[in-house]
Amino acid sequence: MFEGGFGGVLSFEIKGDGNPWSQETFDATARFIDALKIPYIGPSLGGVESLVEQVRVVGYYDQPLEVRQKLSITNGLVRLACGIEDTQDLLDDVLQALTFVRPGAVVPTDAEPLMITGDEEDDKTNAWRRKLIRDLPDLRVPITVTAETSCVTAVQLMKSQGIDQMPVVQPLQGGASGEVEVIAVISMGALSKRLLTNPDQVDAPVFPFASTKFVVVEPTATLEEVADALHAYTDRRYGDMGVVIVAEDRGGKKLLRHVVSRVDVLAFETDSLAAAKQ
Repeated sequence: MFEGGFGGVLSFEIKGDGNPWSQETFDATARFIDALKIPYIGPSLGGVESLVEQVRVVGYYDQPLEVRQKLSITNGLVRLACGIEDTQDLLDDVLQALTFVRPGAVVPTDAEPLMITGDEEDDKTNAWRRKLIRDLPDLRVPITVTAETSCVTAVQLMKSQGIDQMPVVQPLQGGASGEVEVIAVISMGALSKRLLTNPDQVDAPVFPFASTKFVVVEPTATLEEVADALHAYTDRRYGDMGVVIVAEDRGGKKLLRHVVSRVDVLAFETDSLAAAKQ
């Protein structure tokens, strides 16, 4: 099939701190995946578009270390299936993503907050943009699931709470009691796409179907920054991302504080505009 050449699927490892089983190597690889702009994240590799996966996360998240060591599934193992995009574009994307492998690197969002200057600063119709996340009314304790939560439980929870996306969390290493780190976001769209065609997986854990790419802002962000981040980011697998994760950075970990939805921001904006006209 590939006479005189090779296939388009590559496997390689991110070195990290040199220990293929360490948390730093896992985190470095996750940053590399997050920084890629062209490939879709996918558990199966095939199609005209480029696809990428961190193998430990996608296929072996529930396997103990001794099993992964026997199979050589390291924390830094990446599989990349090259699509029909321009070769140089793919190379450039991989090279820029590799710059985020270094310890402490932070992968930025694509959002560039708009700056309000001049007379517009005094315009009441734009006052809501300068408000902070804490100014939002009715901020609730985030509704979350863990990586081991079953798909059916997640669906029931989202239905009962009237939401369609929620964070996947795990205890924050070294954090206080009750502090959790966000590791992914699960959506009703992702679950329906999988479960409607594979109903036998309703009791499977949610994590393989969750997106590890999601919108994150600091608790000090303005609502304009939140709105711009939501507008700029689209989940390339399941469509528009409707929530932003409000989290503090704790050594590269995302300490969950709040979850703000498009509806929250839109409701605050429309209420503010209505009040400004009175």
